[in-house]
Amino acid sequence: MYPVQRQEPVRRLVRQLLKIKTPRPVTLYFLFSGDTPFDVSVFAPQEQGLRVRPLTDNAGHDRLLGQWWQALTGRLRSLQKDPVYAPVVENFLVASVGRRLQRGLPQPALGRLLWNKQQNSVFGDLFLSEAYQLQIDRDLVMHSIPGAPAAESLPQEIAWAVPESAGAPPEDLEPLAAHVPAECFYVRFGNFLNYFWFRELNKKWQGDLGNMILRRAVERGATARLEQQLSLRESALAKILGPQVIADAALIGLDPYLQQGAALGILLQAKNNFLLSQDLMRQRRGALQKFSAATESTVQLAGQDVSLVATPDGRVRSYYSQRKDFHLVTTSASLMERFLLLPAEASGGMKSDRVSLAQLPSFWRARQKLPVER
Repeated sequence: MYPVQRQEPVRRLVRQLLKIKTPRPVTLYFLFSGDTPFDVSVFAPQEQGLRVRPLTDNAGHDRLLGQWWQALTGRLRSLQKDPVYAPVVENFLVASVGRRLQRGLPQPALGRLLWNKQQNSVFGDLFLSEAYQLQIDRDLVMHSIPGAPAAESLPQEIAWAVPESAGAPPEDLEPLAAHVPAECFYVRFGNFLNYFWFRELNKKWQGDLGNMILRRAVERGATARLEQQLSLRESALAKILGPQVIADAALIGLDPYLQQGAALGILLQAKNNFLLSQDLMRQRRGALQKFSAATESTVQLAGQDVSLVATPDGRVRSYYSQRKDFHLVTTSASLMERFLLLPAEASGGMKSDRVSLAQLPSFWRARQKLPVER
């Protein structure tokens, strides 16, 4: 069971440098149960038969078991560096075997930005990077080890920096910020062409900007799935007409976990409300035609009528509402409700459910460091 080859990268490198092509010795480890002799076939690449005769030797068993564990975890570490292979199965296997044998797991390979959790902890936690997701998977499997943290224990708080005093709000805050709930993340594009640039960038790197550094040959389809859920799909014509109809655009949301199903939306500031609303409704009607189970209904959120196009299985779940020049299409009823509860003016109301980004001193400070004209 669980055969693994001992990794010898230094020896392999030396052989490559010296152009040595003769066969090299290979050490294979595996687990087995029982004490009777048995036959093993090794393909390297021709089949070779071996007879294994188990011996009772506790010290030798512990030594070999340690070497097997080192080789098994070494394979996981090497796969973490492989640009085309996502080590999901090996990650689960090592954690499962480690739990059974009560052995601690090695730290991920250091020196790589995406796999060093200490160097990338805040963004890994916030955006559920591949390294952080694999760490969560390992923790879930390993939690039953004596002394390990309980699965239901809360994670440590992120050590947020306390913002410096911002004083008065800047005079040139963008209008869009007054329509973004304070607890949302906010990716503002400034204009529609920038949104297209970001969308193509996100599509190229498969919804995980970490792929810019560590490219995975895995097509997760997060962007296409989100477009389908929101019932939004830009055409070639939209790239031309969009800047004439849309003044500003932003991606906002309550969480950015695209693989699991994020609560997010597209917030648009219209130059022409009629044309924008007609285009959004046209795309929503297209979802009704494409999915036979999709239905359109009007739901009440924050005391206002909101259009909902949805399927029972959640493949489509698109809420749409408009407040003056601002249009929000989102997957989340909570996000839509928070959007509708915001005051019409940035200076109005400071209730916990009625605070926008434009009212936060921390956002004012961010805008002082990153002014709108940039």
